[in-house]
Amino acid sequence: MDECVLVEVYIPTVHMHFDIEIVSSLRVSTFLSLLYEVVINRLEDERIVAYFGIVYHAQSHTILVNDESIAANHLRTGDCIYVF
Repeated sequence: MDECVLVEVYIPTVHMHFDIEIVSSLRVSTFLSLLYEVVINRLEDERIVAYFGIVYHAQSHTILVNDESIAANHLRTGDCIYVF
């Protein structure tokens, strides 16, 4: 069974905040696709939301690499990420 990490996710463009458990082997690009679907489904109005493409890791002050896994990007439980 894959290890999971629990992270805080902030999405400033739509004023949303989640605590999300992510499977460590998941690619960042796949995570962004899934997160985008969650955001679209949670929005109650007809706002158009541009697709997410950047994940900023607050603890390391880096942008995560989309083609690598969550684990390869050194994301750990308790970390905070911002999605743009």
